Amino acid sequence: MRRFKLPVLAVCLTLIILFTGSNTAQAENSPEHTIRVNGEATMEIAPDQAELNFSVITEGPDAKKVQHNNTANISKVVKALKELGTAGKDIQTQNYRLNPQYTYPSKQSSLKEEKTKKIEGYEAVHRMKVKVRDLDNLGEVIDTALENGANQISNVRFTTGDALEFKKKALQKAAADAQNRAEILASTLGTQLKGIKTAHASWNSNNPRPIEYNKKMADGAGRAAESVASISPGMVKVNAYVNIEYLIN
Repeated sequence: MRRFKLPVLAVCLTLIILFTGSNTAQAENSPEHTIRVNGEATMEIAPDQAELNFSVITEGPDAKKVQHNNTANISKVVKALKELGTAGKDIQTQNYRLNPQYTYPSKQSSLKEEKTKKIEGYEAVHRMKVKVRDLDNLGEVIDTALENGANQISNVRFTTGDALEFKKKALQKAAADAQNRAEILASTLGTQLKGIKTAHASWNSNNPRPIEYNKKMADGAGRAAESVASISPGMVKVNAYVNIEYLIN
């Protein structure tokens, strides 16, 4: 009888290995059970900064003189803003252009040379962007630019210097919202969360609508410091969204 013990033992071990392997394969091939939920959050922040565009526009019959006068005027504005306390990094050129100005012949012109458009002068436009880091100084910045040669102020945009931090906080709230929804859903289904399979997130911010401000408004309303003080810029809104797929038991 002893000569049969070894083969019997080998057969038993083989059956155990086959059975264990079969169970492992079944476990690996079994489908994952998941639930997918969305989470969202919105935060509103009072703006504490502003950005505005101003332009220096010069015209004249001679292109060189027009460019020279424009450069002199823009230098005067920039110098005044720096003396007011605006940092050089917060004053940036957006674009510069020099355009010819034409006169066009009337329909009654009969001579060939009178039917050709002619250059009567030139216009130089230097557009700058200024960031105002303290809203209490916004009106004074506008006044200073207008008084020193700027003849167009446009697109006063209100923002916040802590936008990234608020986006992070909004994203955390959106993730917590998704977690809460997933836990409620899992409990309702009689199961439990056991992990995360996939997660996706996004955010965006909506600044208050820009305000158009020009020299005519300044002339009609007095100093900008007084007129800007009555402006209610609104709130900066930060929206965050997440989509999370949870593993469940």
